[in-house]
Amino acid sequence: MWSPGRATAGTDMATTASLAIPRPALLLGFAGLLPPLTALWAMMMLDDPASSEAMFTAIFAYTTLIFSFIGGVWWGFSSADGRRPGWADLTLAVFPSLAAFLTLPLVAQTGPDGAVLLALLVLVSPVIDLRFRRRGLAPTWWMRLRMPLSIGLSTLLGAAVWLVR
Repeated sequence: MWSPGRATAGTDMATTASLAIPRPALLLGFAGLLPPLTALWAMMMLDDPASSEAMFTAIFAYTTLIFSFIGGVWWGFSSADGRRPGWADLTLAVFPSLAAFLTLPLVAQTGPDGAVLLALLVLVSPVIDLRFRRRGLAPTWWMRLRMPLSIGLSTLLGAAVWLVR
């Protein structure tokens, strides 16, 4: 049976090892879903609209932070190893912070429905990671980590929107 870090027929150990998500990245990455998961659980358990709104706000705020963090990762990919990043890479890198910031007044004006935009942006953001990966700027294992984390976070925010409505 295949497992991360163990070679299978037709692959060498170096290739398999480069595809395996490092254990700290895997565990800490998925641990990053615990705050919104816990808040979502609280929303379902507490029969109190004020508490649900507070938990929604916590999930929304956390998602804006994580989306901004993703932009920082892209900045790092584009400028690692002494590279001189161009306008395109750096513009992509600052986009998540700016977009997350713009969702704050959107949610303030439209209510939780405005957070759907942020959920969608998080969901499609791995497209940019793929751009960095194809250029060899992101680790070989990166997409295997980013996809489930992006799907998870956007799903949790979407569920929070649905529950608080």
